[in-house]
Amino acid sequence: MRPGRIFISYRRQDSSYPAGWLFDRLREHFGPDQVFKDVDSIELGDDVEAVISAAVGSCDVLLAVIGPRWVSATDGAGRRRLDSPDDYVRREIATALAGGVRVIPVLVDGAVMPRTVDVPPVLLPLLRLNALVLSPDRFGADTARLLRALDRAVAEAAVPRTPHEAVAPVPPPGDPAPGTVALAPERGGLPVPGRRGVVGAAVTVPVLALIVAAVAVHPWSSDTPDRARSPAPASTSLGGTVRSSASSPSSTSASPPAGPVLLSDDFSTDRSGWTVRSNTTASGTLRNGRYHVMVTPNPVGTGVGVYPERVSGVYPTAPDNLHFRVSGRRLPGSADLEWGVSCRSERAADTTYGYLFTLTSGDVQINKNSARYPYDPELLKSARHSLDTTKVNTVEGECATVAGGVHLSLSVNDVPLVDYLDQDAPLTFGTVNLFIGMAPAARGTGDVEFDDVRMWRG
Repeated sequence: MRPGRIFISYRRQDSSYPAGWLFDRLREHFGPDQVFKDVDSIELGDDVEAVISAAVGSCDVLLAVIGPRWVSATDGAGRRRLDSPDDYVRREIATALAGGVRVIPVLVDGAVMPRTVDVPPVLLPLLRLNALVLSPDRFGADTARLLRALDRAVAEAAVPRTPHEAVAPVPPPGDPAPGTVALAPERGGLPVPGRRGVVGAAVTVPVLALIVAAVAVHPWSSDTPDRARSPAPASTSLGGTVRSSASSPSSTSASPPAGPVLLSDDFSTDRSGWTVRSNTTASGTLRNGRYHVMVTPNPVGTGVGVYPERVSGVYPTAPDNLHFRVSGRRLPGSADLEWGVSCRSERAADTTYGYLFTLTSGDVQINKNSARYPYDPELLKSARHSLDTTKVNTVEGECATVAGGVHLSLSVNDVPLVDYLDQDAPLTFGTVNLFIGMAPAARGTGDVEFDDVRMWRG
């Protein structure tokens, strides 16, 4: 058997002793090489982050050990660890959920499952999972129950499966949006780069990334900065400036074939649950079969996300190979702004990370907002245009995990414009949302209408 089939995720501040006991007990049952637990499974001198990432990506089951301080644990500066995208526990669980790995919450020392307000959006699927309570009063019975579940999961994971085996779409749970479908959970889930074999039965909605919207009509002229050139001009993304730009593949790709549809919305109703989140005053309303968003300027720059919160196929996490098609326009009289879509979007503390696919009055851009440069997006690639941005245009694109990074592409009105491979600390997971941004110097109200949103898995 391959090593590390069971991964134990825990906080040392919270549940070090229960995790240590579980590690010893599971090694007795499955063998010394079948269980992974940070310091006990990492050799001196190894790259800790790389080893943990590989272990999560190749395991069959992840045990999320949750104690009384799992939610509230803080770092040396007093900040809650769970709010940081770099928190190991958060990343371990999110990666497992994204890859279709079976995740089993294990509650210890009297802990209860966290509330939805206690966790970042990327971990919301965890709260729907059936948890095991490990109680001193039922120690033997609880342990036996866990071992039986792990035996079944490991045996099930040994069944071969084609990584991209098609799955028929089924209605999402709860109150589905009209014309909207979500994928049924797959055993094996989505492939993870560097992963070996097939993983256990998925128990969550597929996670990780995408969608995009921008606007255009040609003619276009190329404006693709690379690292050898001087810094690009300021971007209007959240009022930030371009930190750096990068070279990318020279070819652009045509529209991909449609796969299983995850979201299809003509805004005839609001059953997709579109919800506005903003760092300033903003509102979103259905109007004449379109979704109208109105925003006001902010001295530090305006960022508005509109999330389809009732569409489980893309929220709170989206698949790691997603395509999109969206129409929209900036209304006449609107203040200058950028609009489009953000993929791999993740809220952390008081900012939001993600890839931003946007249209401004002069160009289309792909930006990256990350923990490395919070509030200050990096321009990845852009293309200039001469068009009337108040006219309706249709944007189609891709956000997909590939060997070596994340592939991002964007076409406007069926014309391929931007193609980029992000290999520099690429974003690995998150949800998707319509996006509007205004620079700090913007004057007046911003008005945008979105129409006919379609998202599907590649």
